[in-house]
Amino acid sequence: MWNDKIEAWEELKEIDHQLIDLGQQAESIINEHFPEEKSWCEAYKVFRFGQSVSTYDQTFEKLIDNIERARDEGYYDDGAGFDSIDDGEPE
Repeated sequence: MWNDKIEAWEELKEIDHQLIDLGQQAESIINEHFPEEKSWCEAYKVFRFGQSVSTYDQTFEKLIDNIERARDEGYYDDGAGFDSIDDGEPE
């Protein structure tokens, strides 16, 4: 069960990275083919898939942050190893 949580957490982090990459790809397409749309897209952060500029919005990024915070607070202390996962953040 513990390994399942580790694998699930790693998969969620990978999906988050994919969303960032897809947003960058979409922005590149808009910049190249529809530059007249660029201004408002940038202003409203249209390409920040899974993210929001508002701290009150519930997003995919917020979900990952909540899991990491719960992990750091010991909420998932039903096994060893979760703390050893590299979340890409400096310690």
